[in-house]
Amino acid sequence: MVSKYGTIGRIKMKKDERLIQELLFINSRKRFNLRDLMERFAISKRTALRDIEALERIGVPLYSERGSHGGYHLLEHKLLPPIYFNDNELHAIFFSLQLLKSLLVTPFEQDYQQIKTKLLAVLSPPQQEKVLFADQMIRYTGMEQHQESPHLKALFDAIFQKQVIVITYTRYHTEIREIQPLQLQTIDGNWYCSCYDLTKQAFRIFRCDFIESVEQSSKAALVFTPEELEHRYQDQLRADRPYRFQVQLYPDGEEQFYKRHYANMKLVRTSDGTYIEGTFGKQEIPFLVRYFLSFGKTISILEPSELKKAYTAYLRELLDRCE
Repeated sequence: MVSKYGTIGRIKMKKDERLIQELLFINSRKRFNLRDLMERFAISKRTALRDIEALERIGVPLYSERGSHGGYHLLEHKLLPPIYFNDNELHAIFFSLQLLKSLLVTPFEQDYQQIKTKLLAVLSPPQQEKVLFADQMIRYTGMEQHQESPHLKALFDAIFQKQVIVITYTRYHTEIREIQPLQLQTIDGNWYCSCYDLTKQAFRIFRCDFIESVEQSSKAALVFTPEELEHRYQDQLRADRPYRFQVQLYPDGEEQFYKRHYANMKLVRTSDGTYIEGTFGKQEIPFLVRYFLSFGKTISILEPSELKKAYTAYLRELLDRCE
């Protein structure tokens, strides 16, 4: 039987696995009938009835309504029984938690060890032994954070509550900005906040460890649909980055590009060779110079001449310091 809801109905599952999937299905639907279970999980009516009885025995709060428009309902304000994970799923969860270990601070005000301890506490001793062994044998190693960002939680809350806030920003000089935070991201060990800057009437990105204070603004937040947000952001990028660059990339440099590149650049392969191409604003030239220095001898800057001159001038300055 082919399920109109997806592919699970075509896969024969063990009963315990099927019951877990049915729990998730019921919780997402709230109201369903036998036909829904039969089609979703490719089971007979008799099996569907047995599964419902099994779910009720383990405490799933269901009640049924008779008639042509009847079916089963999930009682409101009740919690479903705990979700059970197999060994591979547990290993994946604990491996992903290792990312938190490299973060000095997160928006959630929870650390790696605290979450790990809570999860281990609900596992059986054999499961704990397996998870701890796998946690030692499979390691995540990334760039660790060293800068405190004390206002991450306030930024996180402003994003979810769609609030405008006033920040004191001190990266280059002290300034007051009124912003509407839109996204938090961590890059190269630093937290960044993408936002709409009401002071500048433009999209901006602020490094969070340079935000010294956060206060709520009395201004109402702007309302963007995802499409409007993307359209306005792309319009600004085209205005802010009107110039194009092209850099020849030799084979040994491709790995470096994949390790670190940005949204304003891409890898282009042609019959003549491989190139890094992108757009930039003049104020970004110092950043691009430092970025391309990380490629060593694996690149050759082709255009524009202004970027090439800035790059060679920086190299001369480094040579002068070595003499």
